[in-house]
Amino acid sequence: LTLGTALVLGFRSQGPLWLVVLVLVVTTLSVVGIGMMVAAVSRSVVQALVIANFPLGLLMFFSGSMLPMPRVTWFTVAGHPMGPFEALAPTHAVTALNRILTLGAGPGDVAVDVGALVLLTAVYFGGGVALLQRAALLVTHVRLTGTSQRAVAGGLLSATARSASFSSMLPLNASLAW
Repeated sequence: LTLGTALVLGFRSQGPLWLVVLVLVVTTLSVVGIGMMVAAVSRSVVQALVIANFPLGLLMFFSGSMLPMPRVTWFTVAGHPMGPFEALAPTHAVTALNRILTLGAGPGDVAVDVGALVLLTAVYFGGGVALLQRAALLVTHVRLTGTSQRAVAGGLLSATARSASFSSMLPLNASLAW
């Protein structure tokens, strides 16, 4: 939406627009993965809204999208500095988009950033899917056995039920299905 508005208002990208769209789509999938993780550990919509503020704040303020971040280097990989902010997928998206839109970078110039973005997106999205599947197993177990929500939320399932439902990982959302 923002890119479309900018183009309508006369902005001209210095690099290929297909690469910009690719970076934006992959970044969107990474944020969706984080949203799935939040949904999996939330017991209600209100709780999800409260919990989601933490990762949203991290992504906004520590990815370089709101304010420029100082370079913190812990180690290098193939000559590319790595630090704490590189664990956030949008950090790589911001860097790639800056290079593409303003410096005219092509696919080869942003390959490392796009590669890191794809890798982190796979981790975030995969983690979100895994957590939601475990939450669904727990809800199914609760429905089949008639275990109360209070027992599930308090982690009071028997050892047999725990091994069958994976409920030992987190106090998961049994209220999504109710």
